[in-house]
Amino acid sequence: MASIGFQILSICLLLNFFEIVQQDKVYLIKGPKHINGSIGEDALFMWNTTDRKEILAVSWGIRKGNIPDPQFISVDGYHRRVTKNKDIGETLKRRVEFLGNLTMGRAWFVLKNLTVNDTNEYIASISDDESSDIPYCVRLNVTEKRKEKPTEGPSPTPDTTAAAPNNTRAPTNKTNTFSNITTPPEPNSSNIQRHINGYTILTDIALVLWHFSI
Repeated sequence: MASIGFQILSICLLLNFFEIVQQDKVYLIKGPKHINGSIGEDALFMWNTTDRKEILAVSWGIRKGNIPDPQFISVDGYHRRVTKNKDIGETLKRRVEFLGNLTMGRAWFVLKNLTVNDTNEYIASISDDESSDIPYCVRLNVTEKRKEKPTEGPSPTPDTTAAAPNNTRAPTNKTNTFSNITTPPEPNSSNIQRHINGYTILTDIALVLWHFSI
């Protein structure tokens, strides 16, 4: 009886061990819980396996319970196929993309050109070789962009040491209208006297010549 009880206890402990390991494996995939974005920006939804273990399949969309509904994109890692849900409309189809690599354990998606209406809860349903369709939820909040106020610098301090303006006017060189007119030199008395003496001599000579001519 004791051996049977020991075997039962061993089995229970072993089952608990596998359950703990299984739970730990669920948390080997990490991703965001909250994403904040602004209108016009892009939101990245990124889930990664911590040991870069391969992801077999993933589907992503708006959360409804534990499933994506509507589902935006599903990715089949085995067939390497990415499928967009044709029922979500052409506009939304252009705004959603798969950016990851399931072989490297990357389930990455992008929602482009955010609007306020994109505020919602989203979900990725991920499967690997140990478990299938494990839900990973994230809340997206979209707000308007903050308007940056222009930075106001300190008011300029008046410079009291600056030299006062010089109000003294420089002398104006006024041109005399008559400055270019040549003024005759004043008569010199010595020159006048020479002219008189010369005139007297010439007169005397003329009288002598006239006297001899008679």
